[in-house]
Amino acid sequence: MRAYWKGSLTFGLVNIPIKLYKGRKEHRITFRLLCPKHKKPLSAKLYCPEGHEVSRSEAERGFEYEKNNFVILSDEELESLPIDTSKTIKIMQFADWAEIDPIHFKDFFYIAPEKGVEKAYFLLKEAMKESGKIAIGKVTMRGKEELVAIIPREEGLALVTLYYPDEIRKIEIPITLELPTSEELELAKQLIEALSKPLDLKAYKDKAYEALKELIEAKIAGKPIEIKRPEKEAKDLMEALKASIKAVKK
Repeated sequence: MRAYWKGSLTFGLVNIPIKLYKGRKEHRITFRLLCPKHKKPLSAKLYCPEGHEVSRSEAERGFEYEKNNFVILSDEELESLPIDTSKTIKIMQFADWAEIDPIHFKDFFYIAPEKGVEKAYFLLKEAMKESGKIAIGKVTMRGKEELVAIIPREEGLALVTLYYPDEIRKIEIPITLELPTSEELELAKQLIEALSKPLDLKAYKDKAYEALKELIEAKIAGKPIEIKRPEKEAKDLMEALKASIKAVKK
């Protein structure tokens, strides 16, 4: 597997050369846009408003500081920025898991040590595990200084990128003045209880992904496709709660 990022992990004066590997893969089936006449893939091209085509290798990176006025930034200028986290994951502090709101979680990586520094790597992992702590740090990846959480796991250390607080949108959700009745509340609690059980994420499968795969395979094989209409949902709240509890208890 190809490393996503290479650098060092530091805490205090301890420096551990490491690599980051993507820790997730999505169930995704991608589609190409085709010409409706020739059924061939369409290509995206870059065009200047003056009328000529520009290759991606020729295109420059510019920031629009006012309408139609840009400052051009080269790769060399961006790489020369005085950022001390460009090649280093710098641990800033240690904290408890409960102190992080899950709304901040972004992406997940595995941290692997380079050869020769395994002892320092596993020392940090075991010390964090026994302390019940995670680490909060910063690292620059793909031009952005990411806020990160480093987590001890059985197989080693993992890293989760976090959204900064000012990247989290604050939305006021309108609250209705119509309060639930005691009977509705009791039925909702019964439904929650009926659906409660020990969590096993392995039991959940991506049904939409599997159904799409089956549809594509059927189309390739020339099989007839049956179009199914979604069932109508119960509109009355009490009716829906009672029907849900009944269905769960079957």
